[in-house]
Amino acid sequence: MPTNTKEIRLIASMIVVPGKENELSEVLRSLIGPTRNEPGCRRYQMYESEQKGRYFADEIWESREALDAHLQSAHFKRAAAAFSELLQGALGIDILREIAP
Repeated sequence: MPTNTKEIRLIASMIVVPGKENELSEVLRSLIGPTRNEPGCRRYQMYESEQKGRYFADEIWESREALDAHLQSAHFKRAAAAFSELLQGALGIDILREIAP
């Protein structure tokens, strides 16, 4: 089965400010329901690493346009505003391309 070349897969990585773990978890949980209901969202999962203080989002979007719409959504903008106080450094975003089918 051929891979959809328009599909966007990304991993977002976060390192939480020590002591802010519960607050970050709450913000991340608040994104899950609304984001999964967005048009074009195929996968939206949040993870806490076994490595203390590291969190990840695993996302698949049907197109770049769907991802861009998510980044402009009110729920994402609220979360992004909170990230400045909850994260050490910037939100890391890696957009992935499959090496081989």
